[in-house]
Amino acid sequence: AGLSACSFEVSNPGPVKDEGIDLPGAHQGLVSGAIRSFGAGLGLLYIGDGIAGGHRPSGHTGTGGTQAEEEVALLNDERSGDRGGWDDLQRGRWIGEEAVRRFDANVTNPDSYPLKAEAHFWAGIASRVLGENMCTAVFDGGEPLPKLAYFERAIDHFNKAEAIARATNQNDIATAAIGARAAANLFLGRGSAARADAEKVPF
Repeated sequence: AGLSACSFEVSNPGPVKDEGIDLPGAHQGLVSGAIRSFGAGLGLLYIGDGIAGGHRPSGHTGTGGTQAEEEVALLNDERSGDRGGWDDLQRGRWIGEEAVRRFDANVTNPDSYPLKAEAHFWAGIASRVLGENMCTAVFDGGEPLPKLAYFERAIDHFNKAEAIARATNQNDIATAAIGARAAANLFLGRGSAARADAEKVPF
C-alpha cells in the first residue's frame, strides 16, 4: 500500500539544446570545462618528462606511474599515443575559444565581461602547453602547421586576457596572463619581450 502511493516515473529531458549554452547561467560552466580539460591534460607532461629522462621511475611504475613503453617513447593507442592528455589539452583550448565566440555573440559588452578574460587565459595556456609538447600544430581539423603557431595563438589569447582582466579589476588573471606570455615569447626567441613581461610579474 505504501509503495502504491509513490510515483517512480522519470521524464528524461534529453540532450541540452545548443542555445542553452548561450544563457548566462551556463557561462561559468564553459570556463570551468576549459579549466578541467586543461588540468586533465597535464598528465602528458609526466610522460614527456619520463621520455626525456627528467625523472627515473623507481618503484612507482605501473598504476599511477610511468609505463616501460612510455619511458622509451613507444606510444600507442593504449600508451598515451592517441588520447589522454593530448586530447584533453586540445579540448581545453577549444572549449576556451568556443566560450569566447559565444560570449562575443551573446554578451552586451563582451570586452568588459570577466569570464571572457578567464576563457582567453585558459585557451592560451592550453595552446602554450601544446606548443611545448607537440611537433606540429593542428587547429580544429585544419592543416598541420609549425608548432610555433601554438605560441602565436597563445600570445594572442594572453594579450586579450590581460586587457579584459585589467578592465574588470581581475589582477590575478592579468598577472597570470603576463607571466604565461613571457614563457611563450621565450619559446619564440623573443628574449626582450619575454624579459619585459617577466619584470612585470611580482617576485
